[in-house]
Amino acid sequence: MKLIYKMAAFSVAISIMLFSTNNITHAQEGMLAIEEITVTARKKEESLADAPYTITALTSQQIEMRGINQLSDVVGYTPGFFYSDNNVGKNSRTHKRLIFRGMNPRTDIPTRQASTMFIDGAATVGAEFGGIENVERIEVLKGPQGAHFGRATYTGAINIVTKDPGDEFSGSINFEAGKYGTQRAGIVLEGPLGDSLGYRLTTSTYDTDGMYDNANVEGQKLGAQSTDDFALTVVFEPSDRIKVKARYHSWEDSDGPDAGTAYDYRSGRHNCSPGGTVERWGAAHMVPWDFGADNVPVTTVCGKVPVPTASEIAQDTGSARALKLLGMRIDEHLFPIANGIRDVPDFMVPDHFGMEREAEELSIAIDINFDNGMNLNIITADHENAYSSHNDLDRRVTEGLYLQGMGGGMFGSWGANHPADASDLRMNSMQDSSIEFRLSSSQDQKFRWMIGYSDVDMDWFTQNIGSMIVYYPNDGLDNSTLTTPVCYNPYYLFGGTLAGSNVCGNYGDVTSNNNDFKWDTVNTSSYYASIEADISDNLTLSLDVRKQDDDVTSGGLGPYTGTPKVVGSPVNVQQANFKSTLPRVILDYKPNDRQTIYFSYSEGTLPGLFNPALASLSESQLAEVKAQTGGAGVKIDEETSENIEFGIKSSIMDGRGFIALAFYQTDLDNVHTPLFSVGYTGDDGLPAVLSGNTTSQGGKAELSGIELDGTILLNDFWSLDFTFAKNDSEIKSGFQSADTFDLMGDRNAVIGNEFSRYPKNSGSLSANYSKEVNAEMTRFTRVDYLYTGKMYASNAMLAHTGSGQKFNLRTGIETGNFRVEAYCTNCLDDDQPKGLQQMYDLSGITGGFGDGATTAAGPRILSVSLADKRVVGVRATYKF
Repeated sequence: MKLIYKMAAFSVAISIMLFSTNNITHAQEGMLAIEEITVTARKKEESLADAPYTITALTSQQIEMRGINQLSDVVGYTPGFFYSDNNVGKNSRTHKRLIFRGMNPRTDIPTRQASTMFIDGAATVGAEFGGIENVERIEVLKGPQGAHFGRATYTGAINIVTKDPGDEFSGSINFEAGKYGTQRAGIVLEGPLGDSLGYRLTTSTYDTDGMYDNANVEGQKLGAQSTDDFALTVVFEPSDRIKVKARYHSWEDSDGPDAGTAYDYRSGRHNCSPGGTVERWGAAHMVPWDFGADNVPVTTVCGKVPVPTASEIAQDTGSARALKLLGMRIDEHLFPIANGIRDVPDFMVPDHFGMEREAEELSIAIDINFDNGMNLNIITADHENAYSSHNDLDRRVTEGLYLQGMGGGMFGSWGANHPADASDLRMNSMQDSSIEFRLSSSQDQKFRWMIGYSDVDMDWFTQNIGSMIVYYPNDGLDNSTLTTPVCYNPYYLFGGTLAGSNVCGNYGDVTSNNNDFKWDTVNTSSYYASIEADISDNLTLSLDVRKQDDDVTSGGLGPYTGTPKVVGSPVNVQQANFKSTLPRVILDYKPNDRQTIYFSYSEGTLPGLFNPALASLSESQLAEVKAQTGGAGVKIDEETSENIEFGIKSSIMDGRGFIALAFYQTDLDNVHTPLFSVGYTGDDGLPAVLSGNTTSQGGKAELSGIELDGTILLNDFWSLDFTFAKNDSEIKSGFQSADTFDLMGDRNAVIGNEFSRYPKNSGSLSANYSKEVNAEMTRFTRVDYLYTGKMYASNAMLAHTGSGQKFNLRTGIETGNFRVEAYCTNCLDDDQPKGLQQMYDLSGITGGFGDGATTAAGPRILSVSLADKRVVGVRATYKF
């Protein structure tokens, strides 16, 4: 409650200041004024300045001025929002996490995210939207949005509004060239097709060679990306009462190995022992040949993580062995690709290290305006997204190493002293179909209402084929050069032959993850209603409520069977309905036509899920597990949030400035957390351990903070844009952390810590200059300063990125037909990593998987996602 009192007191002070500023400048009417921005986040058109909730909107003009090309570029100009490229230790365009106000969802499964992206109001699985040239506006809403948007808008939502065709024939040709082989090119054509039909056609391409050399593979760049994009929009308006918008969009991504590396205990970068232990073979066991293992202290990086040197940026992404094994998989020699099993597009299968994607979108929106002011809106949409990546899971060079007795017992017996080159082929495919009906009253009355129904079907399917290639180095002593590596057991010296001593089975040929399939099928149906009443000329009360039914079915597939192998039948299938009622109340006070003061209360839910591995346990065994997981059994109830928010929006300096200030507090309950190596009593009465992650529930956490967004027109030539956010998070009781157990030896040490992998503090300051050179030409310059606070690698709060400060510069000229710009991004070459992750080390170098009680459940390395370097380039647009 203390925070609420502080928020209220500070808000009153700000209100007085804004009122005072308004009165002082009221006499200066007729001067410059900021252009009004219209948003549609509440499923109706309203001014950004009047909207009584926290929202940042970027128009197509602002997107062009800032040089925004992808959603990660939006982060710098949106307080309280972070878009994480760092997932499963990678710095890639595979999975994306939308992190609002510090709430990290702790999973990369797209059907279980804490926030959702909408395209023209229709939900989509995943957080990608292809090319930026068709975007009219990006609306970023912070705080629970369940009442308006429904499922998986637990902490926020993003609505991408696409462009309509123009009324006259026009077009543009765009080209960009920059350092590191960066190239973008595109064509836009639009215009009428008769009196009531219009079209907009765009195609674009993007390529970059990558910014970092792979020190382990001569000539290979890390971070190469390529995209081809196509979109067609057709709008039919037979009258001023009816509008039908149909849109098709497709794109393909083809990327190389991502720009990242990792530190283990041999790197010389570790500087602390936080308290955990890990099982590791020791050199002392070499002489007696007793093959023992010791529990040794965990070491890691504490504090700011050093930036890797050029020689440390190295991956096994040129391994001939790994690529041969990949080839054996994709020709289905060993593992049939599981296409046609689920109702999703076929998997994309890369033949290289990196990522491949194919995505398609189709939507139809119908707007009907009635004579009495009522509006009927119908939107139906289908989205498909299939992407796969072949990754070096070790994030560093592990092929051919010889550890002289060190390492972990991860692969059984002494072979672990010769580390694995761990890689995986991770294939994902998903699709969604939705339809929504919405009827709203006229907005020109004191009592306004809206009712609606939505139905969304989502399917997600993943097949992961892992490779843990364990072998002795090709030094002529332990083994001969082999295409498919093996792992020899030194015990053969006491009997038997070398040829028959492969203790690693068929590692490098058959993997430990040869039946790793997971799938989700989700149907979410909901009814929602909204009423808005003007209590007086200045005071408005809004009430929104959504009644939602989330039908979730999850499962996997059994092992391959037969010769040739075929995919197994569905296994571990679990189904449940998660019902919720999601309200939002807004009290909106407008003391005058320049200011809006609002208070809101809202609730949200994070989708429920399952622990399918618990389905085979007895009641007594399940009770043992529930005692460790906060009551989570096979079914895990939804996570919930309650949010209160106080905000002020004001026009200042007689319309030449605008400022939006928001304070919030969000309480999270029944927080889901992953646990590793949960123990129970086996059927034989002996201790047993569940392999893999088990999701617990019952945790609590709190989010709180302040967000500021504003613009000022200084004069006819200069303007300033600014943002600031302080997004606090605190993990509370019931939250158990695998991070703090593995690193510090205590699952509960996380209490009082922050969520990881987002900046607590962030902000920006931008200066714009624009002046007419003559009647036909304008000169412009823009400077952006972007501040990103430190980000922790894990909830243990040990390693962090340090803060980052980036400067972008753009300058050029614009005429009626031409726009030419020279630019520099990250001009001072700031090297703050994009993210860090304390991920499991499957190479065996760090150690083996412990018992989950006296030794760490999992050995960790610190992965580093490398910063984008300084890029200097030019871009030009010709309009006709």
